[in-house]
Amino acid sequence: MSASIRQLFNIRLTAFHLVFQNVSNILERKTVSVVEKSLGGGVSQMTTRFLRTTAFQVSILVFILFVAAGCGGGGRSGGGLGGGGAGPGPEATIDAFIARYVQHTKDRNSAALADMYTEPAEWTDVAGTRQLSRAEIKAQFDTVYSIVTTVYDSQAKDVSATVSGDTATVRFTWFQDVYNSVLEQRVQSEGDITWTLKRIGGQWFIAHAQS
Repeated sequence: MSASIRQLFNIRLTAFHLVFQNVSNILERKTVSVVEKSLGGGVSQMTTRFLRTTAFQVSILVFILFVAAGCGGGGRSGGGLGGGGAGPGPEATIDAFIARYVQHTKDRNSAALADMYTEPAEWTDVAGTRQLSRAEIKAQFDTVYSIVTTVYDSQAKDVSATVSGDTATVRFTWFQDVYNSVLEQRVQSEGDITWTLKRIGGQWFIAHAQS
C-alpha cells in the first residue's frame, strides 16, 4: 500500500471513528431517556445502571440500522428449508422454528423470543461474545423494542442448515423493516445471522446466536 493511500485510509478510519463515537454517545443518552420514559419514569437505580450498561450495545444496533436505512427492500425472495414436499424431518422442523422466530419478532414478543434460547445461551455481536440467561435475553429484546416501536416486516431469507444429530448450524439473511423511535424514522436493515441449535426433549433451541 502506498503512503498516500495509507494516509487516506487512516483519515477515513479516523473520521468514521469520530462519527461513530459521536453518534453512539448521542444515541446512548437518547436510548436511556426513551427506555426510562417507556417504563413510566421513577425507575430504580439498578434498572438505570442496567440501561446505561446496555445502551452502548443498543446504540451499535441503532447505528447499524441507521447506516443500513434503505438497503433492504424487496430484493431476494425467502428461501426456506421445508418446501417441495419435504417430510417432517429435522430440516422441516427447523423451518418451522425459524417461521416461529420471525412471527415472534413481528409481534415484538420478547418473552417468546427468549424462550427459544437455551438456558443460558451464547450471544455474539460487535460487542463480543456473552453468555446470557433467558431473563437477560428478554431484557435485551425489551430494550430494543422500546426503541423499535413497530415492525412492519421481518424475514429470514436464503436459509441453509446442516444437521448432525441433535445439533444444527443454521445460516440466513435477516431482513427487517421497522420504525425506530430514536431516529424518528422508518428504517430497513439486512444482515447475516448464524445460529447453533441444540435439540432438547425433541425441540430445537438457540444455543449460540451470531450476527
